[in-house]
Amino acid sequence: MLIANGNIKVKSEPTVTTDGDGNSVVTGGGYGSNIPCQYRANAINNIGVVQNNVFTLATYSMLIDVQSFDLKGSTIQLYNAAAELLGTYQVKRGDLLPHVELIKLIVS
Repeated sequence: MLIANGNIKVKSEPTVTTDGDGNSVVTGGGYGSNIPCQYRANAINNIGVVQNNVFTLATYSMLIDVQSFDLKGSTIQLYNAAAELLGTYQVKRGDLLPHVELIKLIVS
């Protein structure tokens, strides 16, 4: 059983097709619906500065319910319980936890 403290949204890649007149039509893309997750920070570094712009480096691990698609290499947005965007991250690793029917993701 997953006790969610946030949500993720997975970015889908747009597909390009042609219509009857041979014009390109872009469909899809953008971020999907909320997927409940339980997340925790592995590391957060607020010290990064490049040309007077401050940035945060963070790595999170999270649990989500089993999904019907592969998330490895996907881009996700992580939101906290108050629906505030924590950041946009790449999924570095995804492991199935079969005994609890959850997936553990590592993102950075």
